[in-house]
Amino acid sequence: MKVLFVKISTHNFLCFSLLGSVSPINSDNLRATDLDTKPENLMFLISNPSNGDLALKSDLQKSITNFTQANINDGEVVFVHRGKILNFIIE
Repeated sequence: MKVLFVKISTHNFLCFSLLGSVSPINSDNLRATDLDTKPENLMFLISNPSNGDLALKSDLQKSITNFTQANINDGEVVFVHRGKILNFIIE
């Protein structure tokens, strides 16, 4: 397995207006590519989430700390807002 450490920056951002709202994270918000790695093998690791959790659409109650670019491309990743400000680090 090839491990890549990529710093991701984007000018796109997510806006959450209501406590308990669920907002999709899609490839317009977060996208990583590598010519020799398939999207299902590009994994994001999440640390230090606050004011909410990342989850899969299929189970909003279960917080996740990793997911793949394929999960994002397939529309499976959401942020469940549980506070005032979105703040997490993507490695």
